[in-house]
Amino acid sequence: MAILDIAAGFAWELAAYTSLACWVVYAVCLGFYRLWYSPIAHLPGPKLAALTQYYEFYYDIVLGGQYTFRIVEMHKEYGPVVRISPWEVHVSDHDFHSELYAGPHRRRHKWLFWAKQFGAPLVWRLLTTTITDSAVPL
Repeated sequence: MAILDIAAGFAWELAAYTSLACWVVYAVCLGFYRLWYSPIAHLPGPKLAALTQYYEFYYDIVLGGQYTFRIVEMHKEYGPVVRISPWEVHVSDHDFHSELYAGPHRRRHKWLFWAKQFGAPLVWRLLTTTITDSAVPL
């Protein structure tokens, strides 16, 4: 009976170490992707903000809503286009508005997740021109 208890304890310990090792490998690979292989990796901004959203959490929750002011400081440091999280970009250039909200004759590349944010299944047609009807499950 003692052997079974030792084996059972070892199995749980091995599973815990394996899970921890898998999580660490995943976190390192995710950080590597976000810093160098993300579609917005080439944009300037703090590397910590590109790695995790806890950067925004720190300024908004811990410092009490100061992230908006931090974004203004980032624009002064990095320029008019700044990466503010792993999947967000902030633009302070007023002339960019016409580029972002271009007319129907301009192709824009938006992720389907962001294009379908308003609940209606066909709203994506208003926001993007690169997604075809066959690509969107309705």
